[in-house]
Amino acid sequence: MVVLNTEALALFYQLGGEPVGLATAPGTALPEGAESAENVGEIQAVSLEKIIALKPDLVIDPK
Repeated sequence: MVVLNTEALALFYQLGGEPVGLATAPGTALPEGAESAENVGEIQAVSLEKIIALKPDLVIDPK
C-alpha cells in the first residue's frame, strides 16, 4: 500500500498498518516506523514512477 496523505498515514500506522510507500509534507512529522517505507515525494508532487515501481495493491489518495 502507498499512502499519499499525511493525515491518513498517521491513522494507518495507529491501526497497525505498514505501507511500502508514502508521501511527505513540509513541516509534518512522520509516524514512528515510517522510515522503513519508500518516500515517493511530497504530497503535491509525488513520483508516479516510484509508486509504480513499488507495485502496491492499493494507493490511498484523498483527492
